[in-house]
Amino acid sequence: MTISFAGKGGVGKTTICSLLSLYLDKKGFRVLSIDADPDANLSIALGANYTKPLSTQKELLKSIVNNHKNGLQGFYELNTTVEDVVATYGDSWGNNSKVLTLGWSKNGGEGCYCVENTALSSLIRSVDKNDFDFIIIDGEAGLEHLSRGVFATSDLLVLVYQMGRRSVQTAKDAKKLASDLGIKNIKNAISGYKDDELKIFEEIFDEEFSIKIPQQDNIRQKDILGEKLALNHIIEYEFETFLNNLKVKND
Repeated sequence: MTISFAGKGGVGKTTICSLLSLYLDKKGFRVLSIDADPDANLSIALGANYTKPLSTQKELLKSIVNNHKNGLQGFYELNTTVEDVVATYGDSWGNNSKVLTLGWSKNGGEGCYCVENTALSSLIRSVDKNDFDFIIIDGEAGLEHLSRGVFATSDLLVLVYQMGRRSVQTAKDAKKLASDLGIKNIKNAISGYKDDELKIFEEIFDEEFSIKIPQQDNIRQKDILGEKLALNHIIEYEFETFLNNLKVKND
């Protein structure tokens, strides 16, 4: 299953992606976490090294894009396969999991990230799902990965909210773009709320949330220190419920 996360900047996408990845890895699933945000932070939250950002591999990116334009998938001009890309540039973490990082490689004023995003889209389409039980994609802030079709092959899109009206508007726009891409399975997540705020928020905006992560000092402390995030019984219960509702079981 490929699960992509989208939403306004600062709503907690990376936090939820990393915690879900950590939970799945703990349960024995093989997880490929993809940090699709050029402002890369997912590796830190997973406790992995950040050593091989794809954006720095210019010849590889060009090769992937050329194959993408020619309608080819999986095998690239540099005599490498998508499996080689994951093995070479994916940093290992957890029990049997990898994190693949797009990263940033441009200087100020050097232009758009078109090549990088096209290559990323092609890689996501080409990953052999038999190699991993879950592919978890941490998208960049806003709507660009939906408008570019990077999430087009997702089995599930999770829209992340925070306690504020602006995140609702971004999620509303994201739902429209997801519909254009043919993504039918969409769930909501929210993070960083306090006490009774969630009930009020749900009533005002008429939304239901499949993942609910309340504000926790432990998460904030780990973030400040730049350390791997930690699971606890509240978070694990949320993800257990979420996966059970998706009818996902580890046989």
